[in-house]
Formats: sequence, C-alpha cells, structure tokens
Amino acid sequence: MATLIHKKLDGTDAQRWELGDVPLIVGRGEKAHARITDGEMSRQHFEIVPQAGAYLLRDMQSKNGTQVNGQRVTEIQLKFDDQIRAGESHFVFIAEADTGSMPTITGKHQPKMLKKE
Repeated sequence: MATLIHKKLDGTDAQRWELGDVPLIVGRGEKAHARITDGEMSRQHFEIVPQAGAYLLRDMQSKNGTQVNGQRVTEIQLKFDDQIRAGESHFVFIAEADTGSMPTITGKHQPKMLKKE
C-alpha cells in the first residue's frame, strides 16, 4: 500500500492519505482531495496518479512548482521515501517494497485521509 504523508515543521505527521487506483489531487482549493492550508500552494498544485503498478507525481502547472528530493519536476515516478515540497509544505511518499501489487480499492472513491492531528 502507498501513502502520502504531510509533515509538520517538527517532522511529525500532520495528515496521511492512502493512495488507491484513482488520482489524488493536492492543493489548497476546494477541488483538491488533499486540502492543505498553505498560501504558497496552488489550488490544485500536484496530483499523484497510479500507473502500471507505480505512482506518478504530476505538477498541475502550479505557480511555485513542485520539488521531489530537491529537484523541480513536472512529472516523475515516485519511489519509497521520496521527499516532496510544494509551497511551504513538505510531504513524504511511502510504499511497500513491492509496488507491483496495487491496493484493492476500486471505483469512484475519494482518497481516504488516514490521520489528522
């Protein structure tokens, strides 16, 4: 199973989202599945898209861009422990070592927020 974790400044988890077989849109706007309070983020800043047993991160033409492991990207296949920065927010992508097995969640679900502190 793959998870996107939003980190607080002190490094603890702020929020978690379980990634399934539908895209997860991250941003500060109402249409984002993962809504973040960050004035430096676009309303729809980036999305994580399942593709062929892996997950792609796509910047959604955000004003300030998206970085993965310190490099600005427009699209990249995510790997375990990738560090994502969007606006002033930090995220970590985690997944099982075998990303070939996709989660069994199907259909038109909203990505599930696992924890919010």
